[in-house]
Amino acid sequence: QGSLVENAVIHPYSMSTMYAISLLDVIGQSVLELGSADGMLSAISRKMGAISATAVDLDAKWKQNFESHLTANELPIQPQSFIVADIEKQSPSDYLFDTQAQIVYSTLGPAYRKADLASIHAIDSLLYAHTFVLSGYRNELGQTGASSRIALLENFGFKVVEKIKFKEHIETLSYILQRN
Repeated sequence: QGSLVENAVIHPYSMSTMYAISLLDVIGQSVLELGSADGMLSAISRKMGAISATAVDLDAKWKQNFESHLTANELPIQPQSFIVADIEKQSPSDYLFDTQAQIVYSTLGPAYRKADLASIHAIDSLLYAHTFVLSGYRNELGQTGASSRIALLENFGFKVVEKIKFKEHIETLSYILQRN
């Protein structure tokens, strides 16, 4: 059996997203992870039966970690499975070579400037996206910053179907949104 992480500390935002992913049926689906860091969530999705997963991050240093996760789990490294891109500055058409993603993960939240907004606007290029996991929001004094992001996704036809709270040092929130 393979191992997804070895001697790693998992960020609380990723923990709440992992729980959200456990509630999804990713079998046979195509996944896009924006702000992926080491692509662990994409690797988990592949392990759970996703037909493909593309991890997108600003920092190229994460590509080797992502490929190590796949190799450790005897999963093939597919072409364009890790893309280095600045989603705030680049148009999705500049970095999304496959626009067939059905499930999108964004663990960016407000801590990454406006990258969470850019990840939502990528939906314009993803006609088949039916599920969006929005993560990376802290629950401090009820001020998460997520409400305006959820409203934006609602403009694209998404509705919140699940809100997930995770408490590990800080309380983080993830939302699963779906559209028909």
